[in-house]
Amino acid sequence: MVDEKIEMTDKIGYLLLKKGIIDLEILEKALQTKDKEVGTTKRNLGQILVQEFGFDHDIVFREIAILYAFKEINFDPTQYSEDNITEMRLILENAGDEIKNQLLEHKVLPYKYDDRIKDKLILAAIDPTDRALTKIAYSLTGKKYELNFIKKKEYDKLLELLVPQQNEFLQMVESSEEVMNVDIEDANVSEEQLDSEINKSALVNLIEGALVEGVEEEALVIFIFSQNPAEKRKYILELMVNYSFGILKKILYLKPLWQL
Repeated sequence: MVDEKIEMTDKIGYLLLKKGIIDLEILEKALQTKDKEVGTTKRNLGQILVQEFGFDHDIVFREIAILYAFKEINFDPTQYSEDNITEMRLILENAGDEIKNQLLEHKVLPYKYDDRIKDKLILAAIDPTDRALTKIAYSLTGKKYELNFIKKKEYDKLLELLVPQQNEFLQMVESSEEVMNVDIEDANVSEEQLDSEINKSALVNLIEGALVEGVEEEALVIFIFSQNPAEKRKYILELMVNYSFGILKKILYLKPLWQL
């Protein structure tokens, strides 16, 4: 009788209870929270369980996606082409800052155009049941759209490709006009003077930027080398990143910083 009542009251709650993801006590508390909410702020049970009771987002919303027949995106960065990245970045750029901020706030991103229906845009959402997504989707360039579910950890990888975070240290490197000249054969240059020159130079930003980038990407190895040592036109920061499905290279091109 209790099960039948819950099934009629909330399909999500009934599913998660039957799967053993939540127990009856948690379900009743979550339903009480849901009943108190009204208007545009009203959340579904999955959102309440994740936001208020600390349940794992991907576990809860994968079950919800299956319940409501949302397709799931199994995102593999190694199989995501440069053409896809360029095309989806252009969609975000053309959407304007307001729509782009809404996309990021609700954690949904353009993923690709449908393979069969060329004007249908596939959107990757960590919560495809989010009521705000319909309005946001119609603000994009696609004539049609389809919401797919993507796990949060995979969404973060897609986000890094389409909206890469700016490293403040590398930004300072790029914007700096500084070139450090050090004559290592000058016997009159003291160690203190050399340290002072290095510390106030763009070299510090390069090293700190490389370390920040390496930690964020969980890089195995960090290389900094000249693209053309003879001309000293550009320096390359290369990170060897170990994902579960293989080693990737992430390469950033920097302008020359110093001359020895």
